[in-house]
Amino acid sequence: EEKLNHKKIVLELLERLKSTDSRARERAGIALRGFVGEGDENLLGEVLKSGVGDSEVKQFIIEALARTQGVAAVDSLIFEYDHSNESGRIAIARALGNFSTRRSELFIYKIIKGEVPFSNNILRAAYSSLGKINTASSRQVLNSLAKNPNVRVNSGNKHAIDRALLHSENKLDLEAVDKGIPGGSKLLLRYKGTQYHFFHPAFRDQGAVKPWLLICVHSSEMKTKNLFDHCLNLAKSKNIAVLVPVFDYYNFPDYGNLDYRSSSIRSDQRLWQIVRHVSEVSGLQTREMYLYGVEQGADFVTKLAMIYPGKFARTVADNPRYPRLDKTKLMPFGLGESSFLPNLTYDLAGFIKSDYLAFTPPRKTRRGAPSFFQTLNREALRSGYSNRVGFVESGGPSKDNSPVSRKAKNFMFANQK
Repeated sequence: EEKLNHKKIVLELLERLKSTDSRARERAGIALRGFVGEGDENLLGEVLKSGVGDSEVKQFIIEALARTQGVAAVDSLIFEYDHSNESGRIAIARALGNFSTRRSELFIYKIIKGEVPFSNNILRAAYSSLGKINTASSRQVLNSLAKNPNVRVNSGNKHAIDRALLHSENKLDLEAVDKGIPGGSKLLLRYKGTQYHFFHPAFRDQGAVKPWLLICVHSSEMKTKNLFDHCLNLAKSKNIAVLVPVFDYYNFPDYGNLDYRSSSIRSDQRLWQIVRHVSEVSGLQTREMYLYGVEQGADFVTKLAMIYPGKFARTVADNPRYPRLDKTKLMPFGLGESSFLPNLTYDLAGFIKSDYLAFTPPRKTRRGAPSFFQTLNREALRSGYSNRVGFVESGGPSKDNSPVSRKAKNFMFANQK
């Protein structure tokens, strides 16, 4: 009887996933992920193979399968891989890390070898899954990949491999917090398993205001040291501290979207923890901060600026994707409140009145810039506000001494002496 009741609840949650109401569908998916267990893999596998639902529904079922721990779940995930789009394949590559079976391990090798369709994001999910599987053979493969110069061409892939290897070898102290933070030096520090680059001014006039903070967020290429140097150059002579959090793919695979589906800590939560720590230890002014991001990092800073517009003096986003300003689409992709992001909402009125500037290469205006800014302009007119949010087309990513860098610096620090 208990098994029948359990199956009945699973079937009911699967039925709710078909709802046309996006919030009801999301709540059902979250409940399904938390309720299923070993023994549900056959039923979930049958539903997945039937092709039911859109990509979001399939992702919930994939994530639920990952929590069953049943061997049959691996076969269902592998079958679905050939029938999924990129987001589904990323979810499957991540899910396979929950199964320490030879079957899941061998399929991950097929992804890495390019024997099945893949992308850089799918590869990084596969590397992380090898770190989670954590067998002698998976560690051997990661070691081999780490020494292979061919994977070093893409710095984001190399970083994902190195991080997965560190996790599999238990070489990370997930509780360590560096407390000694001397001024005047470029530092690479730790906060509970997350690295971050940091600099704060050493010399301060007695009675002077505390230094402000510039937060810079990297792209998926993970060139964090280059970004740190770039941001130090932007803030040079301004008596400003610079922070670059390192959102590694193992723990923050979707940091640009606040890791909204994460079962542990989200990227925005970790950032606030680090900001509180460095401001206390280094004596910084953080009532308002400066914010800068590149590509996936630009996605991240755009969302932060929309959620907390009062926390940032100026925000610069270099080639971001923009949320759809539509309440039927849930956060982080739309204005609708999401159960994945409790207590977070986009403050559209506050954002319109904030100083935000985006740089968008002409070839990538399809990332939503025109419709996003047209909607903001209409909302500003309707509400009687002056829209201070803007975007300009640029020739490419910002680099030291480039026209984009000079425009970013002039905009961000216009009033900073």
